[in-house]
Amino acid sequence: MNMLSTIMPKSDQLNADELIGGPRTITVTKVSLLSEEQPVAVHFEGDNGKPYKPGKSMRRVMVMVWGADASTYAGRSMTLYRDDTVLFGGMAVGGIRISHMSHLAAEKSMALTATKGKKRLFTVKPLIVQKQEPDAPAPDKVAKGVAELVKWLKATGKAEFQRWLVDPDALTKREWVAANRPELATQLDKAVADASARFGEDEPVQSDEPPPNTENDEAPASMSPAALAIIEVVEMAEDIKALTGFLHKPETQTAIEGLDDVSHSAVSTAVSAAKMGFTRVRA
Repeated sequence: MNMLSTIMPKSDQLNADELIGGPRTITVTKVSLLSEEQPVAVHFEGDNGKPYKPGKSMRRVMVMVWGADASTYAGRSMTLYRDDTVLFGGMAVGGIRISHMSHLAAEKSMALTATKGKKRLFTVKPLIVQKQEPDAPAPDKVAKGVAELVKWLKATGKAEFQRWLVDPDALTKREWVAANRPELATQLDKAVADASARFGEDEPVQSDEPPPNTENDEAPASMSPAALAIIEVVEMAEDIKALTGFLHKPETQTAIEGLDDVSHSAVSTAVSAAKMGFTRVRA
């Protein structure tokens, strides 16, 4: 249990007794002028409605260090401590003094009134305020995902690349990136263009994917994975507009151009059948 909380005086201002436990560094939020015996209230972060009301000597210190314009004090800091030698009515009752102040290049000494007719040298030291490190930015998951995809595009084989080009989920993600992160879309488009150029000529398939199932009765064993993916999208098209839009995509055209004769023929047949079906519906 911290006993300090049990001995704090009930007051509307910061009291010297609250500094019995040690000095306190405060950051000023504003300075108010009051029509009281203590005419200045220095509000600070975490003051809980109890501002620091400096006496005349400490007000002189503030003016000599920070200047007379109190509107500039906001954001500045100073360290306050309890000085047991402060007199009131001839008794040492203790008071609040300033030991350090920010925006001070070097120690500053000044003569302040100690007792009537007597002055005493008072020194204030520079306060080095620790700058708070900004919070680390949240990880950019989209940028990380695009970077990984670009890396994959540089290393993948032809068949897998062609299948990815027409994959509906991949197309949806690319459209989202283009609409929401154009700076990443530029990087991705370049990687796609580079891969397309790399596979512009007939090259041996370099894919880790297993070959198509030879027992699949739905398509010849020689049909490429890219052709199967294109046919799947064609058959899922809701109308002629959706079908035409898909076929006109540069990615789709690139994939179709890279198909072998058997796969190209199968895709053409699927497209013709889909168009015929839409024509019958309109009729």
